[in-house]
Amino acid sequence: MMRNVLVEVSAEQASSGAKRTLLGVIATSNTIEGRESDTTLLFDEVMVYLHGFPDMAVHPVNLDFASRMPAKLCEFWLNKAQNSRRKVAFVTFNFGGVPGSDKELRFTDKTISQELEDAEAVCQYLADSIAVIAGLLDTKEGVQFDFSPLQLEQCDATGSCWKEFYLPKGCPLPKNVDLSLDGAHSISELTDATTPSKLYVRLKQRYVQECQSGSLDIRRAVSGASLPPLLVIHGDADQNVPFSNGEELFEAAAEPKTFLPIPRANHLLTNSKLLKKALRAIGDHTAAVH
Repeated sequence: MMRNVLVEVSAEQASSGAKRTLLGVIATSNTIEGRESDTTLLFDEVMVYLHGFPDMAVHPVNLDFASRMPAKLCEFWLNKAQNSRRKVAFVTFNFGGVPGSDKELRFTDKTISQELEDAEAVCQYLADSIAVIAGLLDTKEGVQFDFSPLQLEQCDATGSCWKEFYLPKGCPLPKNVDLSLDGAHSISELTDATTPSKLYVRLKQRYVQECQSGSLDIRRAVSGASLPPLLVIHGDADQNVPFSNGEELFEAAAEPKTFLPIPRANHLLTNSKLLKKALRAIGDHTAAVH
């Protein structure tokens, strides 16, 4: 069973002082009785998937996932619990500024700290949850993985850049933002009916500057006391984020922690056999927590 939910980031939670609403999906293999709003009472275990940048997890029009990874994780998580009496759910959502969650925050105005606010709001909405995150120890270094030299030059020269964005079939255009087909020139003739699978959306330099500032201290976040177990999964054929970054994150983290290197695996784990290996590790990791 799958249904859409709208999760509010309140004005008090938002650094901007303005509330925003996130489009999410809750999927469960159980028939849950009770009111839809009683989310905190429905499930024993919840897996929360946080999509990458720039990306989306929930189709903004259809009741479906927007990409392969959350769909595969959901299938694995729910199948794993079929023979259990525990009520489990899989939850994912689109960060603010992403189609479906873009009514109060434009993609152009996104920052990484606002994405953290979104994640915290969803976890509060779900009450008790397990979060398995993928990340970098140094966001300053991560800028070079998310942004090309040309995009960084655009930021320095104009205060914004054209950031590529991939849209699933049937997705409407991002709202109230400048769009481009080539990452250099603005275009206004596009409509929802002619939406391409790839376009460029204007993003302000604030997103880059926040990463470069080092204000998000990931080293401190993963090395403190009394932290939940950390699982780091990294393919040694990852061309997007060097394998050494996964090793660095693991070395900095406090125990308990587990590192799973996957030979020949790329960034998106597009090889089904290698993806299954990662899913088994996630299953073992979450089982050990309980």
